[in-house]
Amino acid sequence: IQTLREFCDALAELPLRFQPGTQWKYSHGVDVAGRVIEVVSGRPLDAFLREEIFQPLGMSRTTFFVGRDRARDLAAMYLAEESTASRARCKGDDSKEAKEDEVLCRLKRVDGELPEDSRWCGRRTKHPIAGGGLMGSCAGGLVSCLHDMALFVCMLANGGKAPSCRQLLQPSTMRALMRDWLALSSVVGHSFGRRKALQGWPYGANVGWSPVGHIRKKDKCLYMGGWSTSWAIYPKTHLATISMSQSLVYFDVPGWVARKDELDSALEFGVAQHRRRVSALFRHRNKVGGAAGGRSSAQKAAARKGSALAVSRALRTGASKAVKGGGARVSAATAAAAAAERKHKAAASSSARAASPAKSVRRSFGASPAKRPRT
Repeated sequence: IQTLREFCDALAELPLRFQPGTQWKYSHGVDVAGRVIEVVSGRPLDAFLREEIFQPLGMSRTTFFVGRDRARDLAAMYLAEESTASRARCKGDDSKEAKEDEVLCRLKRVDGELPEDSRWCGRRTKHPIAGGGLMGSCAGGLVSCLHDMALFVCMLANGGKAPSCRQLLQPSTMRALMRDWLALSSVVGHSFGRRKALQGWPYGANVGWSPVGHIRKKDKCLYMGGWSTSWAIYPKTHLATISMSQSLVYFDVPGWVARKDELDSALEFGVAQHRRRVSALFRHRNKVGGAAGGRSSAQKAAARKGSALAVSRALRTGASKAVKGGGARVSAATAAAAAAERKHKAAASSSARAASPAKSVRRSFGASPAKRPRT
């Protein structure tokens, strides 16, 4: 079998592992979708992806194969093997044998001894081009880099819009991709009397699935990865993360603290801390506003003006920090800050419309322009 067409023809002759709508498992479904793209577009899958996605996004280093002249650009794939010391430390063993072996783990390269041995280097043997399904898992499919993945993830996080403002995916398509497909009636099979959503991977009922990745139901976080490379999009906080380490670890690492050593856990911990600090700030502002009841209207107006300007400066600072994130976020932040400043300058000139500092802060923070994710 040398082409995707031949692969799908052979796959169609095999019996199903289970009836559709009864289970969800990793499969060749996405590989078959690649063949559907070829039939509908009339182009090979690699040409379609290059012309419709990679080139518009500027993903110049994403391809199915790397030429031998770029073999050294390939990151090695390592499997971490647990050592005696690691097993002993996890069990609390302080024996002499455990102390003598100070190495916690050993890395074993699994994609060939040399970069030229990798399945992604050159095209020594012709095999079907397909990615995403089991056929390309750890043995083929697309190879990319951190820069290109950042462009792709930001496109998804920005509603299918490329940095050039070209709309690669329609908003309706993005809404569909951000939903849990394992709960759709067309997938579950409501017409057959099945009402319960299918369980996803790896946490069963807590995780859903869409064609671009897994969906965590509690916060709609969309994520995907493999072999310790991963990306995640957090719609509620307008953030996105990408991690590429290329080493697979199947055992507990001694001293590992998720909130410090794991990118996504560290992000979630930081966001939770920020929310606690913002809540504390609001409580403090409310107390200050309550204590200001005995002040004159001029004093209230001055305090309100100072609070508004402080929040406006914070918004402007946030806008300048978001420049690297790109997009309309900078202009939106600047406009919101300027509007908040003008609004409260006008309010300060009229003591008859005096309001508490707490309300002033709430209005200013309500204009926060955090609409686009930072990577």
